[in-house]
Amino acid sequence: MSLNTSDRYAGLKLIYGEGLIEFIRTSKILVVGAGGIGCELLKNLVLSGFENIEIIDLDTIDISNLNRQFLFRQKHVGESKSKIAKETALTFNPACNIIAHHGNIKHSDYGLDFFKQFKIVINALDNIDARRHVNRLCLAANVPLFDGGTAGYLGQAKVYQKGYSACYECGGNRNAEKTFAVCTIRSNPSKMIHCVVWAKLLFDRLFGAVAPGDDISSGFEEILKESQDFENKILNKVFVSDIIELSQMKDKNVWSTGKVPEGLTEEYITKLEQSASTVTTEKVGVKEQRVWTIRECVDNFKKSVIALKKRRDQSGQTLSFDKDDEDALVLVTSASNLRAFNFHIPPASKFDIKSMAGNIVPAIATTNAIVSGFLVCEAFKTMKSIFENQGKEDVNHIKDCVWVDILERPITKSRKQTIIFPLVKDSKNSNCYVCSSNSVTVVANCDKMSLQKFVEDILKSKLALVEPSILANDDLIYECGEDLEENQIESIQKRQQKTLKELGIVDNTELLVEDFSQDITWKVFIKNNTKIEVEDFSVDGGNNATSTTEAATPAASTSAPTSSSETISLDDDENALVCVTDQEIQRKMLEERRNEFKRKREEVSENLSEDTNPTKVSKAVVDEDAILIDDE
Repeated sequence: MSLNTSDRYAGLKLIYGEGLIEFIRTSKILVVGAGGIGCELLKNLVLSGFENIEIIDLDTIDISNLNRQFLFRQKHVGESKSKIAKETALTFNPACNIIAHHGNIKHSDYGLDFFKQFKIVINALDNIDARRHVNRLCLAANVPLFDGGTAGYLGQAKVYQKGYSACYECGGNRNAEKTFAVCTIRSNPSKMIHCVVWAKLLFDRLFGAVAPGDDISSGFEEILKESQDFENKILNKVFVSDIIELSQMKDKNVWSTGKVPEGLTEEYITKLEQSASTVTTEKVGVKEQRVWTIRECVDNFKKSVIALKKRRDQSGQTLSFDKDDEDALVLVTSASNLRAFNFHIPPASKFDIKSMAGNIVPAIATTNAIVSGFLVCEAFKTMKSIFENQGKEDVNHIKDCVWVDILERPITKSRKQTIIFPLVKDSKNSNCYVCSSNSVTVVANCDKMSLQKFVEDILKSKLALVEPSILANDDLIYECGEDLEENQIESIQKRQQKTLKELGIVDNTELLVEDFSQDITWKVFIKNNTKIEVEDFSVDGGNNATSTTEAATPAASTSAPTSSSETISLDDDENALVCVTDQEIQRKMLEERRNEFKRKREEVSENLSEDTNPTKVSKAVVDEDAILIDDE
């Protein structure tokens, strides 16, 4: 059978059928994220017949993106990722209709009605918080969700559908973080780790080798060559003029912290010093664990720049960051905190920043490519089911989909080495307050905890609500949103300072908590424990409370397949956080698995007879190995 060379989809139609390819071509899908995985994903989609795509990302392109996020070029630095990704992808397939959104997926513009228009949603996100939000909207809209992530050599691809699988949050603790998977430096940071990675790049640009074509590093080199006042010029460029220029490029709604960044002018520094909530003046305690004031950060930044320049000039060699190098650590600590002040992010101590700076995993472009390839393969399976079951309700569209784990090192499986393992899909958690129980139990010290802390630390941070409202005994005690009147805001602000007990929220109180932006309504049962500190609250979707002080559960191994119940979420190769087990534990787990596989193969070989079907034996070993991997 000859192919119609004038039809770019002729090969796909031959494999999948003309009807399915036409259905895929005309169906709308949503891609959330245009970073490392997002670029690979968009390329794969437009070349596979997906012509109606909307893509959203709140970030802009940084020069550090260019060696992996191949849809971007140096001329695009500073521009919207989603918009440039669209323009480049259209050169691969001009027939596509791609709509690019430069915005935050958590904004009200992208609510339930927005999600309902898509056949599937594919996550290529860089943070757990946004993933949880997308998960809830996909559940509310009953749209299958595909989620991919990477952390260095590790990768995962998973598929979720309401009623037929666990949801993204069924796995339990999604906040455990030990090491940090990062490849790019966000121009729109929301966490301190984003600032730390940015500061390490700044160190390299100031004192490392200048990469060919890196105009930014060359610009710093010109400043450093000036004999006088170079430290002040660098400070002013990086934390004042560049930030002011950046703040004028975006709409206010795009910024992760909800506030437009501010350059560290003398006026702004004075304002921060006068604000008790944004500056630490505590002088007691361990020196390494004290958070520097903004003035200390400024002084330490300038001193470290002078010291490091002197060292580089004397040695005649470029410098590389070492967390045990005091001058280097002071520069990264002060630069991280100054950038945090720019973006209204709470500063951190040198001790905390040293810990973060020493646990950053570089991203691998090929891992992104593998994960995005799996996501598109699983998308084809799901779209095939949707196409074949049009008009039917309550259909499991992901029954043929698989979850996969991508490993750092190959493991022998059925006499072959592989880095890709299928995972047993997580079963639905009956205690999951997102997709099952719709009820939450909170254990807290009601005598001491304020309403504000309850909202910020429990409802927004722990439970990832965006715009919660609280009803207690049929009285509305808290609400938020852009449509509130001034008198309502003042009343809520006064009420926020009161303790839960003062508001009548005591032991066995039942609250009704709603978040219309996520289409969520929960019953929240309060248990008062006056013996615990305010920070030691616990949250439970069932019978067992998960304390905020409990040890984090490992999310993924860097050298062996993980249990499906442990695979929290790897992230896109952006500045997200991802939990990884300690290397010694990983090596031990790997060795134990290899020994077990070897023992099982020997047992099979001993029991083989001449008339044994080797194909069946091999399949049995593969199946047993898969179960062993996923159950450990």
